[in-house]
Amino acid sequence: VVGLLNGWLVARRNVSPFLATLAMMIILQGMRFAYTGGAPISTLPPGMSFLASGRLLGVPVNLFTLAVLATAFGIVLHRSRFGREVFMVGSNPKAAFLNGVAPDRVVILCYVICSVCAGIGGLFLLGYVGTVSNWVGQGYELDSIVAAVMGGVALSGGRGNIFAALLGVAVLVVINNLVLLLGFPIEMQLIIKGVIIIGAA
Repeated sequence: VVGLLNGWLVARRNVSPFLATLAMMIILQGMRFAYTGGAPISTLPPGMSFLASGRLLGVPVNLFTLAVLATAFGIVLHRSRFGREVFMVGSNPKAAFLNGVAPDRVVILCYVICSVCAGIGGLFLLGYVGTVSNWVGQGYELDSIVAAVMGGVALSGGRGNIFAALLGVAVLVVINNLVLLLGFPIEMQLIIKGVIIIGAA
């Protein structure tokens, strides 16, 4: 529902993607505060911990899920008509329209897929942390942007690769860990991320 609304605002109402998603994030944060009363909740279903520590065929569930999703989306992006349409719309929506592609449909569907993936990620994070806190995951929206641009994904659209983005995630994790291991203040992580975004832009 969130992705559908974001996609509709961007595709049909010409709202800036940044403003649409920022406004939706603020709305969802307000709804979360209203629902929880600002207090953390620790009464989670027993199965949630399986997402964080469970194993399938000896492989951690979270790693298994990541591999399955990355492979599936990699195939869709680079081996299907829809994937080509995504790149076409990202590069030039008008040219895509002239080639018989419905840009609005592609944009809305991409936002829906993004929200579904965010929901899946939220469930795994919840299983790992073990509590619903109003500040869990704060700043992850910035990390996702930094990881994507480090992996060669164009902020303007039309260029990107799933596995290169995963490599960007790995590099970002290494950088964050190095900052801590070398004894630098945690603020250095934010400075490095900002420099990476400027460099990519």
